[in-house]
Amino acid sequence: MKKEFVINIILVIIITFLGIKLYHEWLSLPSESKLNSPHLPVLKQKVKKRLLPAPKKFGTNYDVIIEKNLFSPERKGEIETKDRRVTSSSELKKKLELVGTFLRGNYRVAIIKLKDNKKGLVDIKTYKEGDLIEKYKIKKIIDGEILLISRSGSVKLKIVRKSIPPSKPPVKYVRKPKPSPIARKERIEIKGTRKTKRAPYPQRRVKRKRIDIEKQRRILEERLRHLPPEKAEAIRKRFERRFLMLEKPKNR
Repeated sequence: MKKEFVINIILVIIITFLGIKLYHEWLSLPSESKLNSPHLPVLKQKVKKRLLPAPKKFGTNYDVIIEKNLFSPERKGEIETKDRRVTSSSELKKKLELVGTFLRGNYRVAIIKLKDNKKGLVDIKTYKEGDLIEKYKIKKIIDGEILLISRSGSVKLKIVRKSIPPSKPPVKYVRKPKPSPIARKERIEIKGTRKTKRAPYPQRRVKRKRIDIEKQRRILEERLRHLPPEKAEAIRKRFERRFLMLEKPKNR
């Protein structure tokens, strides 16, 4: 049985191998459609050559220096650009208001209020010498005054002190003196047309508890047993003084 089984497996392997080989040979054979089809002529067309335009050169940061020749010895001053617009002094005074100046460390600082009339916004900021505001440079800050400069000229801004109406004098409040304890006792209260006299306040007697000195001495001696003799003697002397002070009224 085992021999027959092995022979069958070998035969199956041989058959599959031959089948695969025949299939590959059949695929490699030329088909009838390829043999019968006529060969079509290939048209040859002339390809026109098109010249592309030259690529545009994108400017770099150095092109501006080369065009304007920034490092030329014959160059004088700066070239004004179209975007730079300096506001006039009248417009600047409408936009800016100097609120105050103060000293911060070694330099002066100005508090300036910026007004936007179109939007109705107000912004208050602090500036120091050398800062820019509305295309103007703060050159100098003095007490209550600042100097702004630009290419068109210079502008001075001063603190506008608004007139404050005089305030009313403060009303002096006279405080009545409190009545003495004797006057309180003899105070008369008026209710309608009837006069009543208030009785004096009764004095409370404080009851003092009697202290049993002998009992306190016994308690003290019991507690001093657990302490060292030197410390116990110091505490005993201190309490003896107190006991003597409590006994004095009795002797009198």
